[in-house]
Amino acid sequence: MMKGIGTLASCLSACLLAEPARAGWWQDAQDVLSYKVERSRDALSRGRNDLYASGLIWHAPWAYGSERRQNELNEAAWGGGFGRSVVDANGNTHSLFAIASRDSHFKPQYLAGYQWTTYWPLAGQLRGGLGYSVFAFSRDDIGNWFPIPAVVPTATLRYRELELIMTYIPGITQGGNVGYAVVRLSF
Repeated sequence: MMKGIGTLASCLSACLLAEPARAGWWQDAQDVLSYKVERSRDALSRGRNDLYASGLIWHAPWAYGSERRQNELNEAAWGGGFGRSVVDANGNTHSLFAIASRDSHFKPQYLAGYQWTTYWPLAGQLRGGLGYSVFAFSRDDIGNWFPIPAVVPTATLRYRELELIMTYIPGITQGGNVGYAVVRLSF
């Protein structure tokens, strides 16, 4: 019993001493979120317009059999969307978007969210980028059209105002293990 109380006291002491470190972490998280919200507002109020064209779904061979990929699943996610984006002082892009396209089962799917991307020069005006997207999606087969939140990594290739955006949706119970690509034209 005394050993348990001593362990509890040690844990509580460690938590109390760590409070300033946790407070700093929490403040950093609040600052980052506040910055992202401000850039999103900037994108809406003074950002450039973005048109999206959706077109490719890749189904991972280790998750979907060859016959199913060829006979059942849609590899052409035709669709489109609209968004607004702004470039910050560091050259990072903050985007808000809404896209409607066909899903893997030839049915409509809807996405709306935020994307952050940072870029590096590759050759001339060609840039490579990495980032993430936080969004909600709505599909018939997952959630019965109820909007489901998601966070995915993104990789991009940008040449001037034209950008190829690729992401990977990890495996879940009812799907996933899918690559998805869209093209964005900013104006």
